[in-house]
Parts: sequence; structure tokens; C-alpha cells
Amino acid sequence: MSPSAYSKVEQRTRAWLDSFVVGLNLCPFARPVITADSLRLTVCESAQLETIAAMYLQELALICDSPES
Repeated sequence: MSPSAYSKVEQRTRAWLDSFVVGLNLCPFARPVITADSLRLTVCESAQLETIAAMYLQELALICDSPES
């Protein structure tokens, strides 16, 4: 995936989060995270289920190892 395609995926995901999750107030905790630009987004370029699952588990491990603050 080219850097511009990666950026486009990230931009569209952020726009969806802003319009859907924040716009419909589905999660009261989402707005501060999204507006402060502190939300981590990772785009997986693979179509292989094993690679996607491994990347997902890696992101979960990062969350588990992060401080609550």
C-alpha cells in the first residue's frame, strides 16, 4: 500500500469515527480522544487472516501494556 493510500484509509476512518461515533454520540468518551488526536490507528495491509490476527493481537498487547492514563 502506498503512503498516500495508507493516509487515505486513515483519513476516512477518522472521518467515519467523527461523523458516526462522535456525531451520533455513541460513545461519550470518544470525542476528547479523537479531537486531541491521541487515538492510535493502525492500518493492516495484508489480506491474510493469520497476519491480520497477529497484528490485532499485537495492538491488544500494546493496549494491555499501556498505562491507564
